[in-house]
Amino acid sequence: EHSINVIEQARMMILSAPSGYFPALVRSSQTDLVFEDGTGIYGLPGTVSAARSERGRFFLCTEQAFWEDAEEQWRGLQGAIAALPEGERTYIVIESTADGVGNLFHRIYTGAKQRANGFQARFNGWLDNPYHTMAWREQTESRMAETPHLIASEYPETEEQAFIESSRVFFPV
Repeated sequence: EHSINVIEQARMMILSAPSGYFPALVRSSQTDLVFEDGTGIYGLPGTVSAARSERGRFFLCTEQAFWEDAEEQWRGLQGAIAALPEGERTYIVIESTADGVGNLFHRIYTGAKQRANGFQARFNGWLDNPYHTMAWREQTESRMAETPHLIASEYPETEEQAFIESSRVFFPV
């Protein structure tokens, strides 16, 4: 069911792009988009018990720190890329807010920082968004005045803030 949302977002982006930017769509459903050149965007199952007949090369894993059964879903993704023909590369983009340390996202991110897992780590803080001005920050802090501990977690300036000052606090705020 999660892929349906991603497919719908991709469909909206494709349909709103300038004419000729993407090949013409020849099939569009809740789980896939197929272009006239034979390429496509497909929603693949995300569990280890899912069939292994579908393979992918480009994956977007969004808000991975909040995945239910993250370890199982990650193993399912590994199965979807395991049988690619030799020489074909797989591209996986993982983006997420931190939600603490020790979770799957944190382990993959820190492994990437140590160059231990084939991923490249990139941190984007709130200042990296051109729409996030000082006025925006002040408005956001005012709006989140009841939960100040979540400001650094949701809108960190540094990766240290993102992981250390996360929403997973041990003691009640």
